[in-house]
Amino acid sequence: MKKYRPQKFMLNALLTFVLTGLVLSLLLQDFVIDAIIPNTMVWFYINQAKPFILFIALGIVFVFFLLRAVSKQIFLTRNMEESRMNQIQILESVKKELCFFRHQPDKPFDFLSVGVYEIFGYQRDDFKVNFRKYGFGFLYDTVKDWFNESQENMIVSPEYEYPCYTSDGKKKHIQLRFSPFFDDQGIITHIEGVIRDITRMKEAEDKLAEKELMYHTLFEANNEAVVILKADKFIDCNKKVSELFEATIEEIIMHTPYSYRFSPSTQPDGRSSRDKALEKIRLALSGHPQVFAWQHLKSSGQPIMVEVSLKRFSEGGEFYLFGILRELDAEVLAQHNLKTQRENIAHIIQNSPFAICSFNRMKVITEANSPFVSLTGKENPVNQNAGVLFGEDCLQNCFEQCCRGEKATYSGSYNSSKGNIFIQASFIPAFTSLQEPDGGI
Repeated sequence: MKKYRPQKFMLNALLTFVLTGLVLSLLLQDFVIDAIIPNTMVWFYINQAKPFILFIALGIVFVFFLLRAVSKQIFLTRNMEESRMNQIQILESVKKELCFFRHQPDKPFDFLSVGVYEIFGYQRDDFKVNFRKYGFGFLYDTVKDWFNESQENMIVSPEYEYPCYTSDGKKKHIQLRFSPFFDDQGIITHIEGVIRDITRMKEAEDKLAEKELMYHTLFEANNEAVVILKADKFIDCNKKVSELFEATIEEIIMHTPYSYRFSPSTQPDGRSSRDKALEKIRLALSGHPQVFAWQHLKSSGQPIMVEVSLKRFSEGGEFYLFGILRELDAEVLAQHNLKTQRENIAHIIQNSPFAICSFNRMKVITEANSPFVSLTGKENPVNQNAGVLFGEDCLQNCFEQCCRGEKATYSGSYNSSKGNIFIQASFIPAFTSLQEPDGGI
């Protein structure tokens, strides 16, 4: 922002005013008007109005500079007010957090700022006399001891931190700094120091340390394998993960979950480990918790099936993933496989161009795609009995045969919503984890 100079502004205004008058006087000369305006009547009126034209033009210039000066003055006044308020805020902050003092040789607290009241609650005169009684003797003794130890080489004084108590018994943490001042002969004339209230900073540090300790305790004491991921890499894990992979923590950190050391190239469902892992990580980082089965490898190459749980959390403005790995036993693995099988079946059903439905052992429709809905003419055939939708005896027999665990086929007519049509149908039975018939497709 350019600096405002009133003298320069007035000079520019005066020059503009004078030049405007000179230019107008020149333009209003008779020979100029004769050259520009041939009409005698117009020439006469202009000649009569010369003083008014000159007065109005100069008035406009004057008003322009007057308004400009007023706007600049308002702008400067506003800036000065903002600056004054900022200074007040700074001074208030300094007064509440800083206390300045000066020690003369063998005379403590030759000067003491009002900060001693704002920080500790003591009046200045009272504090100067009774500072040892109130437990602040170190404010002078520390300076004196440093002076006696460092008098020869005058090293720079370090920072000191002390716990102390206010007049009403509240605990405070302060930081003490001081500097010596010398005369022409190199003799110390006085020492000036500053006391800074760092209570809030220390409390924040203590809370952070407590939080880190709690996090570390929970992390290490957790009976499950816990990992922390940043993007697609392990950045931390507990001992349970090390035991699960039979590898050291150092061998695990900074590797990806789909690394050839800890995962096969493809998962049991046929998908690439890398593609599937990145998909799950992307979904979890976008705020959608993920739970899925995953085949990992121990360091020996032995495959293990685990249930992976991923959830996003933020720290320091960045997103991370908190993961739990649970090794699956045979029963749970079978349940996962069954769930995966059903999800795959549902995916096939919904994306097939053919009319497909799935049904349970009671012949109740559990899943149906759009072509099936169009074929039957029912808006929502799910949860309806197949006997209601298909009246043909042969089709009924196929449903019953499939529910007994046998494959069946049908070729014949079917009275659909589009009229009587010819269809070919195949029935494939489904089974539970105990290999018991459980409906079909």
